[in-house]
Amino acid sequence: KSRAAAMEGFDLDAAQDKFDAAAANFQKALEKDPKNLSATLGLSGVAQAKGDVKETQRWLDKASAEHPQSATAKLALAQFYLRTGDAAKARVEADAAAKLAPDNAVVATTQGLAALTARDNPGAVASFERAVELAPRSVPYRLNLARAYSAAREPDKALKTLDEALKLEPENFVALTRAATTALAAGKFDAGQKYVAQMEKLQPESPVTLAML
Repeated sequence: KSRAAAMEGFDLDAAQDKFDAAAANFQKALEKDPKNLSATLGLSGVAQAKGDVKETQRWLDKASAEHPQSATAKLALAQFYLRTGDAAKARVEADAAAKLAPDNAVVATTQGLAALTARDNPGAVASFERAVELAPRSVPYRLNLARAYSAAREPDKALKTLDEALKLEPENFVALTRAATTALAAGKFDAGQKYVAQMEKLQPESPVTLAML
């Protein structure tokens, strides 16, 4: 057995030990308080880290059932459904979380992602606009909104949103790439080349940059 393979096996064993130790602590917490939300969500996180989808859902369902007024539990379940590709269920849980926490940007973002996955572009735009309103300095939220605008075939709004993101983070390569792609696809070649020039300055050897030249 090679040293690299042995080290990989050691890393996996160490990770397994950490998962088992965390699970044991969460189980002890549940023995004291069977409805401990943090412990239940913690066990779902351990199951997720192990790649056990059924066990992850079992703990998340338990958390949601035992804490029907918890936006955190609803949000965790919504994000699980997004990861597993069930947009319809993700929307139900995200909307439930939004009723409990209407001013939470993460909840609004999850609603937007669920809507976008379900190809409800107007719903995605509305949710992402709300997320940006709640967290105006978040570049990732603006990137989500620009993506929704593009999906809704509103390139001008997408570019405006990407420019706002670039004002916050002028060297954000993802924002520059999306701005260049959006501008060129909309026939705005001068604007597109401006973004490409900035990309070339930041990452001249990037395959993404080279593909744009």
